[in-house]
Amino acid sequence: GDTTADFSGKSPRVWALVKYNIDGSVKQNFGDQGFTLTQLGWQAEARSIARDSAGNLYGAGIADDKLALVKYSSNGALQEAFGQQGIVKAAIAGRPSAANSVAIGKDQRPVVGGYAELGKRRYAALQRYTTAGSLETEFGYAGTSITKVGKSAEIHDLVIQPNQNIVAVGHVETPTGTDVLVMRYSPNGKLDPEFGNGGKVITDLGTKGDRANAVTLDRRGRILVSGVRGGADHDFITLRYMPDGTLDESFDSDGLVITDMGSPVEQATDIKIDANQRIVVSGTTGKDKDAVFAVARYRSNGSPDSQFDDDGRVTTDIGSGADHANGLALLKNQLPIVVGSSVGAKWEELLPDYNVDIEGYSKFSPKRGVRARQISLDAANDDNSLEVMYSTQKQKAVFLHVIRDEDTAEFVGAVQTTMYVEFDGPPSNRTCAVSMNFASTYKQPWK
Repeated sequence: GDTTADFSGKSPRVWALVKYNIDGSVKQNFGDQGFTLTQLGWQAEARSIARDSAGNLYGAGIADDKLALVKYSSNGALQEAFGQQGIVKAAIAGRPSAANSVAIGKDQRPVVGGYAELGKRRYAALQRYTTAGSLETEFGYAGTSITKVGKSAEIHDLVIQPNQNIVAVGHVETPTGTDVLVMRYSPNGKLDPEFGNGGKVITDLGTKGDRANAVTLDRRGRILVSGVRGGADHDFITLRYMPDGTLDESFDSDGLVITDMGSPVEQATDIKIDANQRIVVSGTTGKDKDAVFAVARYRSNGSPDSQFDDDGRVTTDIGSGADHANGLALLKNQLPIVVGSSVGAKWEELLPDYNVDIEGYSKFSPKRGVRARQISLDAANDDNSLEVMYSTQKQKAVFLHVIRDEDTAEFVGAVQTTMYVEFDGPPSNRTCAVSMNFASTYKQPWK
């Protein structure tokens, strides 16, 4: 499958949506032999993925300094009836904008959260779209809700409650640094006055550089937030708020859990709650080439789960370079699976399954410029398959799934797929050619 398109500008990028079987192999009946590639412009980056009840997928991010939202069918094809040939680009108030997160309400309409740059500041921004890709005019002001908080603010993640209220988290810039920001909006896009202070909660952890990166809800409607505590020593943070926005003092006595994963530089990037109400947080610990994947699991009261690698923490060093975890999903057996990137001699895209009995992972290993942003779990399918959203720039990408026997841990084979992304021509008339080559399973002695 070859795809060719014209680009103008510089540093063109491609969104890549890939679907995996639960064993890590590419699902061949999705897209073009497992891949869907979407060319959006020179500054295109996929940042989030969500699924509606019909299995349609929404990818959100940035393209050409605009908020970008793309809709795919469950088979990976662009839904051309959505927006313009399946794609929506929006410059909020005519200014540079971006989406960092997308979520689907029970009405199946996508809500995106991110920012709009107005003047020299970033404002927290939400938009809600119809299933056809037009702005929902009854939401906010003509489909857009812009919130000015502090000197600057940005939404990094959002979740929609059963009553259609929207909880958005991120950071706010204050005179003393940045703090954790949590906001709740009514279904009409206006701040909910019954939450916090006029719909907003700002949590100052006493250090500079605090921020919330991810949010989820537990079965009691409490709000779980993960992110980073700044300062000289960065740590994982997990906070739990009551439905009214107050910190839950039954969660580690003050509503806040700080976890040192072993490095002065670390941050949590995603959070999920499993079927047993245990809290799973993923992210990165370590600086530069020493950065590695990190996962922590807590009991519902905030204490470390000793059944998860004894102390409730796991770090995974993938390669010789920096490893960064970006997205998290939970399998049916409640094991976490994490996506991200590894930067060394090559970039690698990883799906490590944190199962102590099986040592295997899947990865892209291009020369440069590919990053897995977020993962979606197809829980409706019996095969428990996964979709991963990537951004790719330049050169060759190789997918390799390494398989070990569950009982003996001996190497039994691998599946390799090569994706080529090549750019040609000057910035004013640049073309992009994408092709894939699939190799069959092979066996060799494990070393």
